[in-house]
Amino acid sequence: MKKNDKPDAVLVGYMGHFDVLLAHHVFKGVPIILDHLIFAGDTAKDCGARGSKAKLLKVLD
Repeated sequence: MKKNDKPDAVLVGYMGHFDVLLAHHVFKGVPIILDHLIFAGDTAKDCGARGSKAKLLKVLD
């Protein structure tokens, strides 16, 4: 990649809330994607969700 080329997007692949701010500053005008790498189904199960809601979230993951 040349110095003046911009990436299509920047992925922050962990719970990097502050790193998103840094990426926004460094890569101006480039979409920043934050992926917490946490599954909704497992989180719902840990919070006590049961039945169709938990199944739906598991399918979405």
